[in-house]
Amino acid sequence: MASARRRTTIVIVALVLATLLGGLAGYLLTPSGPAAAEEFDAGGPPPPEAAETVRRLLSTDRAERESAVSPEALELVGRTEPLPLGTKIVLDPDGWSGDASPLASATATVTPPGQLARRVLLGFERVDGLWRLLFEEEL
Repeated sequence: MASARRRTTIVIVALVLATLLGGLAGYLLTPSGPAAAEEFDAGGPPPPEAAETVRRLLSTDRAERESAVSPEALELVGRTEPLPLGTKIVLDPDGWSGDASPLASATATVTPPGQLARRVLLGFERVDGLWRLLFEEEL
């Protein structure tokens, strides 16, 4: 029983790491700065479910914030607070890419409290029928 659970955990970690490494490779091969955001191949407006995920991420309720983040992402970063309270996120109206698989992404502007706004790529994973944040990568 423990062996099967351990194998499942190893497979999940391997998949998450492969996804993150693939994203990192793509990031390293993509020009940085403002040009990177312009070259991102966006597919259209984010679905309402993604906007709901962002709303949950920004909630003052800790459990609601945690429910918006992929369990694997929470395990990897080793903390339960995905973003500082008071952070603002604005999804780009044409920055959504990918509905066919359990993975998707969106471009957005993120402004943590007391900091400058920055352009990011948000990775989403569909878990139990809901989009959850998998990663945030600066563009």
